[in-house]
Amino acid sequence: MIFSILKVRVYTPCQVETKLETTKRDYLQAAVGISSINKLIIPKLVDWYLFDFAKDLDALLDWVGLQLPDELRNQTMKCLEIR
Repeated sequence: MIFSILKVRVYTPCQVETKLETTKRDYLQAAVGISSINKLIIPKLVDWYLFDFAKDLDALLDWVGLQLPDELRNQTMKCLEIR
């Protein structure tokens, strides 16, 4: 038998905000990218809940950029400037 190992995170009240912040950044770093035709790819989930994160699309793109590591943030900003 082959079992799939799922990564399960358990949150306790101690430092839950810090752990959730880390999880949010991990998710965005894994899901945000730039396509071969130089378009920014953001998760559909973030798009669906756009107004929970920002007031408009431009503010959302700024917010996403702040969540990314420096190298990916710079690539994202270059992609948006071309747009």
